[in-house]
Amino acid sequence: MARYGAGRRVEDDVTTSEERAQWQRLADAATPGPLDVTAEIGVETWHEGPCWYVSGEGGAEPDLAFECEADARFYAAAREAVPALLADVERLNEALRKERDAARDEVDDLKRLLAQESGLSLKGEP
Repeated sequence: MARYGAGRRVEDDVTTSEERAQWQRLADAATPGPLDVTAEIGVETWHEGPCWYVSGEGGAEPDLAFECEADARFYAAAREAVPALLADVERLNEALRKERDAARDEVDDLKRLLAQESGLSLKGEP
């Protein structure tokens, strides 16, 4: 079983574009959401206690069964959350790129202005 994020140190708070692409491929291949969570109590299952089913919208045939309600609800929520979060990351990365480029342009402009005011030339400029 794949362990996503295995080996990452606590201080490593950045995901790679390869990780995000893999998560997007997994989300794209998964059962379309939103998913529903239902319980069956008193039905013979592989364990004692209720069985929590996660199924496609409208109660379609169960796709997965869980022993733990919290796990079933997390899985169903993650089906919608992961693609939304990946889209947020891409949107924020694009905004960061634009701000970084604008800041670099401003620094270059300030360097040129400073050089003009002081009569100095910048490297690579006459």
